[in-house]
This record gives sequence, C-alpha cells and structure tokens, in this order.
Amino acid sequence: MPMQITGAEFTALAQDFERLAQVVDPARATSLMEEAAQPILERMKANASSNPHPRSGRLVGAINTGPPTKKNGGITVTVGVHRRDWPGDPYYPAYVELGHGGPHPAPPHPYVRPAYDAAAPEAYERLRALLDQALK
Repeated sequence: MPMQITGAEFTALAQDFERLAQVVDPARATSLMEEAAQPILERMKANASSNPHPRSGRLVGAINTGPPTKKNGGITVTVGVHRRDWPGDPYYPAYVELGHGGPHPAPPHPYVRPAYDAAAPEAYERLRALLDQALK
C-alpha cells in the first residue's frame, strides 16, 4: 500500500530519521544496550551468589556484559560468564547452571536463565526509555 508524505510531515519524518541515525551510532547504541542490560546483570549476580546457598566470589566476579557484536543488522550485548574472561581452569560456570554427573554429581543451580526471565521486561523498558530520551 503506497504512502505519500509531503511538506511539513516529510520534514518532521526526515528530522526523526536523522536523530535516530545519531542514536544508532555504534558507540552510542553499545552504551545504551549495556546500560539497559544492568537489571539482568544485577539479578544474575544475585542469583549466582545465593542460589541455593552462598557461592564463591570467583563465579560472581566473572559475570559481566560482553563486548558488543553486530548480529542480524543490529547490535547484541551479552550478559554472563564469558569463557575468554574466566580466570584459569577449571571452567565450571556451566556446571553450576546445568549440574553435572560426576565424579561427585551435583544438581543444577540455575542463575542465568532465571535472571533473564525475571529481569528482561525491566531491561526492555529501560532500553525503550533510554532510546526515547536519546531521541528527544
């Protein structure tokens, strides 16, 4: 369905696109994404430090936001324990999240997925507010 925009409407639309292009600058977009991801990061650290009992500071200290990556025409920021940032061996964050079978079996103690499920709506709303503020 064709759409026709003329005069002041076109000028206003063009200005909105110019402002959006400034916001979507990779450095600015990365900053907004990292800021919006904070609720998930905080929840994940809280889960890792107390689910089901206090954990070592090594796991909690390794949880952070990863570097931004371009994916499907957008920018992605990850939250969690990134293997390249883990200090030495053994690498066990996945075994805490998913559990393991031996030699001393341990049940799963999820800290990643529950954090995402609980804090994603807040992170999304925060991102919307940050983008709205940036556009204004």
